[in-house]
Amino acid sequence: MVGYTGKDVLVEIYRDASTPGDAPADWDTATKTAFAIATTASVNTSKEVTEFHGLNHQTPQEIKEGRITYEWSLEEIYTDTDFVDSGGANGVDFLELIDSGNRFAMRLTFTNEVTGTVERTIVLTHCVASSDNLEASDGGNVTGSMSGRAKTRTVS
Repeated sequence: MVGYTGKDVLVEIYRDASTPGDAPADWDTATKTAFAIATTASVNTSKEVTEFHGLNHQTPQEIKEGRITYEWSLEEIYTDTDFVDSGGANGVDFLELIDSGNRFAMRLTFTNEVTGTVERTIVLTHCVASSDNLEASDGGNVTGSMSGRAKTRTVS
């Protein structure tokens, strides 16, 4: 990938019509829908917690945990045709991700800029973009920010 120095986060998007939201079996050989670089990527985890109170209404008698939600955000996204791997499509597809019904998988790769080694990889599946502030220029570049939710998260 030309121009990726490891100072930022490599963002890879995979979207397959036959299995929307699922991650590919092998990210390295799969044809990605879009590539980008983001200066900041974050994934926040939240869990629903329900408290059932007894007769005194002060201390909970039982605490039940609900489903887990992963909220992600990408700041200062940048993509253009120079950052596109030969197997992928160009980054303008980022503009379509917030459209209704688009589910996708996303891999975030964090690299140590000094050693060049991958420090952490986060794979999010069944992602839905809930907001974006993206702009496309005449040259095909996309810049801005994006956020949304995911169903599962895998960290390696």
